[in-house]
Amino acid sequence: MKKTLLMLALSVITGTLSFGQYPNVTLKNFSTSTAMVNVKYVSPTFCKDDNFNVAAGATGTAQTSRGVCLVASVNIAGAVSYTSTGTAYSTFALIKHPNGAIHVHRTDAAFNPQDLVASCGVAGSTTPAIIDTWTDIACNSAMTRWKAAGFVVGTKIYVGTGNVGDNTKGKNDFWEYDPATNIWTAKAAFPGGVRSGAISFSVNGKGYMGFGANASNQLMNDFYEYNPTTNTWTQKAAPSGYNRQDATGFSIGSKGYMACGDDIQANTDFYEYDPVANTWTKKAAFPGLARKNAVGFSIGGNGYLGTGSSVKTGVETFYNDFYEYNPTTNVWTKKADFPGGTRSYATGFCIGSKGYLGSGHAGADTKSDFYEFNPTTNVWTKRKDMNISRAAAIGASVGSKAYIFSGFNFNTAKNATYNNNISVYVQ
Repeated sequence: MKKTLLMLALSVITGTLSFGQYPNVTLKNFSTSTAMVNVKYVSPTFCKDDNFNVAAGATGTAQTSRGVCLVASVNIAGAVSYTSTGTAYSTFALIKHPNGAIHVHRTDAAFNPQDLVASCGVAGSTTPAIIDTWTDIACNSAMTRWKAAGFVVGTKIYVGTGNVGDNTKGKNDFWEYDPATNIWTAKAAFPGGVRSGAISFSVNGKGYMGFGANASNQLMNDFYEYNPTTNTWTQKAAPSGYNRQDATGFSIGSKGYMACGDDIQANTDFYEYDPVANTWTKKAAFPGLARKNAVGFSIGGNGYLGTGSSVKTGVETFYNDFYEYNPTTNVWTKKADFPGGTRSYATGFCIGSKGYLGSGHAGADTKSDFYEFNPTTNVWTKRKDMNISRAAAIGASVGSKAYIFSGFNFNTAKNATYNNNISVYVQ
């Protein structure tokens, strides 16, 4: 995937400022053509316009000393201008939105838009639409947790359960997140009680969640359907003897799937769930080594599963192999290994015809890297790293954006921090 992104960045000049003076405006031109920049100030009688051109790929600076002039607008031909009643800011970006419109936005020194960054719970707020970028939104404090479960129904994302520290500090709360408004709404709690390491997926307008471990570290064998229209949970069938946590769930078409997981030891078994018949059918086992905490998602009519870890005699082994499952033939096919290296507790999602996998950990620091998988060419492509590292998070996509919730990060000293923000990715 390669998309053209038009981005012109206006940045503060580095250096020491004199008292009472603002830095000149600097333009970093990421476009393929020369940018003709016009900067207007609040007091045109005393503060004359700045006009300067910047070649593609170059950086230019307004040459006239700005003094104490406040910016009224930043104008570039073909773009919607940035306007203000008067700002001392000197850093801006020209961003192409998904609908094709081009707008000038105020940014920080790293060219991250500031006038579009949402604050959690504010209706009508939105996030920047820069392609192949991550933006972090400080959000719902109730989302501080790891090993949660979640799914997408329509344009809404549902997240719940998980714990803060260990299973004895587990949760059963359940939330709906609306990416269009950046608003969280508390929903009916998961009826199975406190739960960590559950599996989840969605099929035909309903969400499904179950299994995992309770607050007493008991491995559970229950499974529930969530109806977002009525905000109700209904218990459904579960495979006999399937008590485990940290399995992997995903859906393909009208069926749900769960694989691997931990019931004292890692597994390779694989099941298909039919919501209409409310039945589970055992399918061809996952062909890689037994594991838990793998990543799974579907693209088109096939499922994909890889990474994860297993523990034997106290030693944890991490994996980076990757497989495709064809539900029509009930056959697994080995695909190109994940190029980011071995890891567990990674996060995955799909946008359109591509899959994405990253974050997680492999015994040391948590990771922030992300890669795109093209199933047609069987090729992985490095994408931009997340702004923060995290593991055991929830990944979900709506439209051309993906959202990663919760999880934790830690360093080699194992000082853990649990996340409650959202990392938003734009394809």
